[in-house]
Amino acid sequence: EEAAVVGVAARVWKHASMAESTRSAISKLRAAGVEPDASQLASLEPSVQASEPGFDVLWNAVLERARVNFTYRDGTPRTLEPWGLTSYKGRWYVIGHDVDRQASRMFKLSRMTDLPRRVSKDGS
Repeated sequence: EEAAVVGVAARVWKHASMAESTRSAISKLRAAGVEPDASQLASLEPSVQASEPGFDVLWNAVLERARVNFTYRDGTPRTLEPWGLTSYKGRWYVIGHDVDRQASRMFKLSRMTDLPRRVSKDGS
């Protein structure tokens, strides 16, 4: 079952940073004598494609629990503690705690006027 899940992940993430992680996981499974059965995965294969330039920075900030700064379309600089990324109708959004407004907020990645940048250490 674990091999199947990793196999799905390997096929789902066409994103370069995730592809390396799934290759590593498959290599470890194969070294342990477990071979992912790709023939059973074709019907489950979704596709995740993140073409937004800020996706990588935000994805890593979510994983590493780090704050980010960016400027939103109204010209306002934002500081966000991102909780996750989601896609709706082909558009990517980041959800988190807006430090400046002290509220939960969701931002559309395509409306960011500059690339998000990390402004804290991991786990902060």
